[in-house]
Amino acid sequence: MVQVTLSRLRERERQILNLYYRHELTMKQIADHMGVDESRISQLHSSAMARLKAGMDTLLCPPNAETSDSVARSMAAGAGA
Repeated sequence: MVQVTLSRLRERERQILNLYYRHELTMKQIADHMGVDESRISQLHSSAMARLKAGMDTLLCPPNAETSDSVARSMAAGAGA
């Protein structure tokens, strides 16, 4: 599952995650390697992690209209009590 979600990230995001987690480079080292500011690497890392989490959430808990309707009805019923 993780591999599927990783494959959906942009190449640059995958590269940053690979360098950071597999090769254990610091954000400064990655920035130097890629020729950008360290703050930009931090931004891209945060974005990649958010997209990775969203992708995993979608795979693990796909949206279900029936469940959403039931939750909405329960919430509406509770609000009236």
